Amino acid sequence: MHHRVRFSNVEDIALGDDIYIGPGCQIFGHGGLEICDGTVLGANVTIIASNHRFEGQRLSMLPFDDDSGRTGVKVAEGAWIGQNTIILPGVVIGKHSVVAAGSVVTRDTSPGSISGGTPAREIRKRDLPPGYYDLPYWAAYKSKRFHLY
Repeated sequence: MHHRVRFSNVEDIALGDDIYIGPGCQIFGHGGLEICDGTVLGANVTIIASNHRFEGQRLSMLPFDDDSGRTGVKVAEGAWIGQNTIILPGVVIGKHSVVAAGSVVTRDTSPGSISGGTPAREIRKRDLPPGYYDLPYWAAYKSKRFHLY
């Protein structure tokens, strides 16, 4: 994990093994956040796990009130999130999927997919070798060879 990572509501965040979180990432855990084993977050990734309530019959002030939708976010095993990506509440990033740099993820990505854009859409499926699930995770390998800040 890089030294310039900002976390909030850490009690609502679960981190797996062999993950890499790049410099400048902002991780807002309110609402629940799970980052699973082998995940890589590029620089300046923002994950927002909840949102303010801004409409509905129970709205108590404008433009939003203090209640929040605690919908959570899950980044599944072996996913790679590119630099400057924003992941919004309620999203599940699929197992072994890739999200292109600069994307805004507003809905789930499917396992083994490559997604990108604003809002992010599936571009195609990854071409993974047979037995890919037995491959070591990049962060586990890198931490043995290089210093991770």
